[in-house]
Amino acid sequence: MPYGLLREITAMTPPFALGRLLGLPAVKNEIDLHEAVLAGLPADSLENLIDLGLDRSQVFKLVGARTTLQRRLKQHGTLDAGESDRLARVGRIIALATETFGDQRKALGWLQRSSNRLGSADGVRSRSERKPIDLIATEQGARLVEERLQQIAHGLFA
Repeated sequence: MPYGLLREITAMTPPFALGRLLGLPAVKNEIDLHEAVLAGLPADSLENLIDLGLDRSQVFKLVGARTTLQRRLKQHGTLDAGESDRLARVGRIIALATETFGDQRKALGWLQRSSNRLGSADGVRSRSERKPIDLIATEQGARLVEERLQQIAHGLFA
């Protein structure tokens, strides 16, 4: 992905929007978000994504081991840096999709629907359709989803 496009995507999802989505009002900029992730996000932030309408098992699959996350939720504990980073990635994609579609319900619907344009070269249809929500399990997959959302936002390959 060209650096300019990545900067444009980042500019579309300000850290405070992501902070609000994850229930982190102290996050006002990129450094705040970075430090919050390193320190460990509250496990209760997982519930914010579940409350949006994501399936609990889907959130666990994207963020970390189910039993560990359940224990941390029960104890109102803190996620480790890796889990926090993955949670922030999921939140970033949801925030970007919401901005792209202008509606959180539409954004979540798009994330859950299979797309034959994800993971294909130059917009050529791939043999297997992928759900954007499944791709965001990795940073590379999240970049593909961000790229597709950017194309939709600019009316390309709609």
